Amino acid sequence: MGVNNGTAVVEVTDPAQPRVVGSVPGPVSPWREVKVYQPWNAELGRHDAYAYVVSEAPTAGLQILDLSNLPASVALLDTFRGFDTAHTVFVANVDPASGAPNVADRPPVLYVEGSDQAFLSLDISDPRAPRITGHLFNSYVHDIWAGVFRGTRALACAAPHDPCEVVVDWGGDAVRIVDFTSKANPVVLAVFHYPELGYAHSGWISRDGNYVFSFDELDEVDGTENSRIRVLDISDLAHPTLAAVWTSGTRAIEHNGYVVGDKLYVSHYEHGMSVLDVTTPTAPRQTGFFDTFPSDDDAAFHGAWGVYPFLPSGTLLVSSIDGAGGLFVLRESVAAAAPPPGAPRAPVVTVPPRSRSTRRVSVSR
Repeated sequence: MGVNNGTAVVEVTDPAQPRVVGSVPGPVSPWREVKVYQPWNAELGRHDAYAYVVSEAPTAGLQILDLSNLPASVALLDTFRGFDTAHTVFVANVDPASGAPNVADRPPVLYVEGSDQAFLSLDISDPRAPRITGHLFNSYVHDIWAGVFRGTRALACAAPHDPCEVVVDWGGDAVRIVDFTSKANPVVLAVFHYPELGYAHSGWISRDGNYVFSFDELDEVDGTENSRIRVLDISDLAHPTLAAVWTSGTRAIEHNGYVVGDKLYVSHYEHGMSVLDVTTPTAPRQTGFFDTFPSDDDAAFHGAWGVYPFLPSGTLLVSSIDGAGGLFVLRESVAAAAPPPGAPRAPVVTVPPRSRSTRRVSVSR
């Protein structure tokens, strides 16, 4: 868990009694992002475990943490100095639940977003010594989802890329889809602007791989509408479209979200964590939430910032930046409770008409 002055490691095996088992100091910053990678160590017959940590503190670099001895200890192995600051990191071609490689013919890739050296791809074949292999200079990248597409889904990629390593990036001004198969020569396949764009912040892919759920961090702040999650159809990677818009019952800003099976778990700032059923990706339906900031549901930057729904136990983790603060360890209810009296109106889903007036798409290199 990223904290203001470093990274804390918390054991939640017993969810009712979380305990800090180690920490690594880092330069002070209100932004810190951590991702885990667990390659198989054939010699030892086990997985090794590493965490990659970035922040926007000056000269922070990329901290490489050794998690292999947990829960006994955690240690800082090194700080990679190929860049000074960054906003987020993403380890591609691994299982998001375990950090273990899960694409047989594609090596894991560490992507670094929002760095002072542009959007970066890093080779982590030696997890202790990352190596920069590619850059994307044409736009700022705030956060991404990355994965592999094959067959007909790869036809939109730069030939002859099949399989095609695809990055969907949220860069504030637009959502971009990039063919990153060639790390030395990434190709932007599409630049997508949706109506009432405030700040294209982040997103995650649907289970069937045909849609991404897109989160905007400023449309509530800049306007008067309740918070919205856009559902983008990416079945044609070169021509994404807006397929649906889910509108929340509050103005609380959505931040990050992740799909597990048919559920989308969203850190929703002052509203806490929202849970949406996305069995039909174009018709999300809220099934529950946990409010980590009960004093308000406004369009303000307080409350739930991060959510982690990938633990095999089903335990849910929510980090809250203020208010009650700290780490919330949650269990999802079997059945959703009835809304309390005076609860906000039910969320709604709208499907935009399929006409050119509803979207703007451009393609560039």
